[in-house]
Amino acid sequence: MKFTAIIPTYNEEKNIEACIQSVLFADEILIVDSFSNDKTLIIAQKYPVKIIQREYENSASQKNWAIPQAAHEWILLVDADERVTPELEEEIKEVLTANPDEVGFWIYRKNFFMGRYMKHSGLDTDKVIRLFQRDHCTYMTKNVHSEIVTNGKVGFLKGKLTHNTYTSFDNFIVKKNRYAWWSAGDHFKKNSKIGFNQLFLKPAFRFFKHYVIQLGFLDGVPGVAYAFIESYGVFTRYVKIWLMQKGQYENLDANRPKFLLYLSYPYGITILKPLEKVLLERKYEVAWFLEMPQVKDLMDEKEHILTKPEEVFQYKPSITLAASNEVPHFFPGMKVQVFHGFNASKRKKNVGHFRIRGLFDLYCTHGPSTTKRFKKLEKKMEHFKVIETGWPKMDNLFPLEISRNEIATVLFASTFTKNLSLAHVDEIYDEIQRLISINKYQWIFTLHDKMDPLIVDKYKSLAEKHNFPFIQSPTTLDHLIKADILLTDTSSIINEFIQMEKPVVSYRNARPKKHLINIQEVNELEEALDFGLSYPQKLLKSIKKFNKKEHPYRDGKSGERIIDAVVDFHNEMGVCNLKRKPFNFVRKYMINKKFQTK
Repeated sequence: MKFTAIIPTYNEEKNIEACIQSVLFADEILIVDSFSNDKTLIIAQKYPVKIIQREYENSASQKNWAIPQAAHEWILLVDADERVTPELEEEIKEVLTANPDEVGFWIYRKNFFMGRYMKHSGLDTDKVIRLFQRDHCTYMTKNVHSEIVTNGKVGFLKGKLTHNTYTSFDNFIVKKNRYAWWSAGDHFKKNSKIGFNQLFLKPAFRFFKHYVIQLGFLDGVPGVAYAFIESYGVFTRYVKIWLMQKGQYENLDANRPKFLLYLSYPYGITILKPLEKVLLERKYEVAWFLEMPQVKDLMDEKEHILTKPEEVFQYKPSITLAASNEVPHFFPGMKVQVFHGFNASKRKKNVGHFRIRGLFDLYCTHGPSTTKRFKKLEKKMEHFKVIETGWPKMDNLFPLEISRNEIATVLFASTFTKNLSLAHVDEIYDEIQRLISINKYQWIFTLHDKMDPLIVDKYKSLAEKHNFPFIQSPTTLDHLIKADILLTDTSSIINEFIQMEKPVVSYRNARPKKHLINIQEVNELEEALDFGLSYPQKLLKSIKKFNKKEHPYRDGKSGERIIDAVVDFHNEMGVCNLKRKPFNFVRKYMINKKFQTK
């Protein structure tokens, strides 16, 4: 009789290959993934498996969702940290060939902890129903340690699963703490009062049970460690229930953090919107903090908007995602840098994009060209973590659809830094006026939110005079998509526009490279535009090479990768493994002063 092996996964790159190899005798292998952001799926795809994905709610919900999708009546469910032994494999084949009357089978587990096979401590009798008929069994609705409910006879198998739930001592403690939250949620309504019995006697008895009654002392140091951690789990469960009863923890699910999207300038909207989209799809609670209250006019009415620190303290975010160089150090929760732009190389190598201000716990980098530098800084400073995810703003551009206008459209954009800005060059303005007069190109104008207002008015008037679009504080990337070529200077918009594999003409770029058409004199502009619009293959090849290092993610899922990485880092309490941040009194004083004047 045929059967399906189901393997639930989330970031199991260390376990998945050995697990799959142990169930290759199955007629179908179904990987049920909770959007892993490591190499789990890359490894899994080396084997004949079917992969389905769903956001993780709890163990029971995930398994009950997956079971009906199996192609065969019989199911063998194996966690990624478990292995089917050769003896169990042969027994499963024999049992299913005999067309059994049972609807399910108990399977004993051979548990390993801290590198030791645990023959005592209560783990010697550990058993689970893992071989069962799809239509006769379902998992109980619980957050943790959910068991199967059957409507028929259940038998026993002699072969065992090997189970190694231990990766490191610290991770095991984190896992136990997470389970304590889930268990507290399951027991919250059942416990009317938390007192001496729950906080002292029950944890003490749990230790005594595992270490003495179940002979845990015969398992050596792992035996006493296991008994203590189990006792700790009971204690923390009741402490968390007590906190819930006092209303101090409204969010009962430790895997459902509250998010704050921190916005300094309007240009951050297109960066944070893709993250909001992912968060809302996954049913997370989300609020926006606007450093400039007037930006509220650019936001949707349905947004949860905060403009004062007191409102943030009341909201109590677990995680703040910032598209800016700074974030208030006094905001609660973990702080994540998602960056307001690409590395434009405007300044010296050790400043600018790579300046560490001691405010962020996690940096989500764009691609190899920046990740390598940040990883070196992470190793040196040890008070933040770096994970490469791609940049969420680019999700708006993919999947890539390349089209060209009948009359070439030039996008004019400039940085606000005066000595680097082509918008401040009068001769450039005059040349653009000339090109407009001969009707050679269509134009779109956009300038940085920090640009000198006089310059903004100058180019806005030019655009309006000739009925060309002037995009102020864009909330979409339509202006990038509609243009055929970009005219700019050293602005980071270069790295955004070039992701669409379109040419860029730069004026006196601070660090010109082969993927740019860089000019030094104004009289070179028209020729440079025409050259770029001929789409020379050598230039396009250089652009693709640049993109591979700068931002290799072309799937439009950078926002998903960021949320996966952030939630994982949060749930594993990654902040606890970081060194203390520098005091940085001056910067913190300036941040305090800025918000005191609001």
